[in-house]
Amino acid sequence: MKKPLPPEATRWRQTGSGCPLPVGIVCEWENGFAMRFIFRIISLLALVVAVISGVVDAIKSVAASRVVFTPLGSDWFSLSPDTLNISQAFIQRHVHPFLWDPVIQWILLQPTWAVFVVLSLFFYLIAWRKPKPAGRFAAR
Repeated sequence: MKKPLPPEATRWRQTGSGCPLPVGIVCEWENGFAMRFIFRIISLLALVVAVISGVVDAIKSVAASRVVFTPLGSDWFSLSPDTLNISQAFIQRHVHPFLWDPVIQWILLQPTWAVFVVLSLFFYLIAWRKPKPAGRFAAR
């Protein structure tokens, strides 16, 4: 025979919690589902940018008959030079000059596809959740 829920579990959650389920039932949004979903979307977008920039580099390599890797800095400068200069000024003045010169400059010299593949992997690993064991004899 099934036990009834205690009276505090049958009360509805207070408004603003985002979960319409009773108190005794765990809502997916409270387990970090929304943040994992957002990080997976960011990971997917970074992977799309990596594939597109990799295809562009491959096309340039075939056209030039040699291997061509376009650095992230030159792609960023060709798309929006103002934001590159603003970000450099902001980081050097408000964060730390050491962060721009050796760290971010090194990242800007790497191929665009490689930087976005690493970003995609980073965000995917943040969003990764260990699968629950399934089966009859799985540990609880």
